[in-house]
Amino acid sequence: MSEKQSPQAAVEEELTRFIEAVKASPEYQRFDAAREQLQADDDASALMTQFERTQTEFQENEFDQDLMAELGDLQDQMADNETIAEFRTAREELNELLRETDEIVSDHLEQQFAQPNGGGCC
Repeated sequence: MSEKQSPQAAVEEELTRFIEAVKASPEYQRFDAAREQLQADDDASALMTQFERTQTEFQENEFDQDLMAELGDLQDQMADNETIAEFRTAREELNELLRETDEIVSDHLEQQFAQPNGGGCC
């Protein structure tokens, strides 16, 4: 006698296959390599950490010209850093792949499931 798989188990199995396909994609492979390179590059990692801290500080406080200037300087440094540039490009390409898959799934379900549908009833 064969066991029948539950609908949830079937969805989870297919989701696992989908995740493995994403991980095998060139976009994910490039992103993973760029992420590893970023983690191995102490200067690039420190620069990104400093930018994130400064950005958070800027967002949490009232307008501060000095913080804004520091953010601009950090952005310039990050733009000139090859490791960070590669990471950002790879991340954008992976995000585009994921947006495309979201659109395909949403079209098939006739529902923008991964999008906030706002408030209200309709």
